[in-house]
Amino acid sequence: MFDFLSHYHENNCLSFINDSMSTIFTFSDSWVSFVRKEKEPSLINNWVDHTLLDDQCTYFFHLMFNCPDNTARLYCGKVVANVVNKGFKIVAVCSEKPDEKDHPKVVKLRSSLESFLTLCLDVIQTRDCQKHWHRLEQFYRMLEEICLGGKYQAEFLLAKGSVVVDLCDLIMQKKSPKALVDKPGEQRVEMGGSASRAYFGPLVNILCHLVRCMHTSNITESAKTFKTF
Repeated sequence: MFDFLSHYHENNCLSFINDSMSTIFTFSDSWVSFVRKEKEPSLINNWVDHTLLDDQCTYFFHLMFNCPDNTARLYCGKVVANVVNKGFKIVAVCSEKPDEKDHPKVVKLRSSLESFLTLCLDVIQTRDCQKHWHRLEQFYRMLEEICLGGKYQAEFLLAKGSVVVDLCDLIMQKKSPKALVDKPGEQRVEMGGSASRAYFGPLVNILCHLVRCMHTSNITESAKTFKTF
């Protein structure tokens, strides 16, 4: 599927292909009857496992970081974001029901989605990813669409603890306070330059969203965004 999207020569048709695929996934699994149809395999879970996780997203990352076509990268990211957000919606709805939140089908889907998102957050901290900084806008936009896609995603990210700090460190690059404690001889990838700046807009939006989802003991109960944190 990614080969088709990334090599398709009619770029003006990619939006229609993306819409069609999104429609298929929209009607594939219902969050209302997800557990009730426990013997029916989840198309979303199978797609995430076989398309993304079988190789730990290696091919998907290669495409998003190396494909020279902006439009192809954009719509590959959109397809993934649509599927992952639909999966998170199912998990969120089922997690609110005591008799469904620990159902094996829900647990498996939750694990697959969280594994994918963890891989994405980890890879943007690597040198192999950062050296392709001029092609990362579409990958960042995919992350933004997923992270802002619902309450469950925000709660998962905040529960990881270091996401906000890590994203700030990535954006600030050599000016980050964490750069002072880098290992001796370790050089950070210089993202951006005098002619072109690295595009961190989607990451800033993720940070703003996560900060708004936080609360402290000094905030009144009525002002708290989410109850979990």
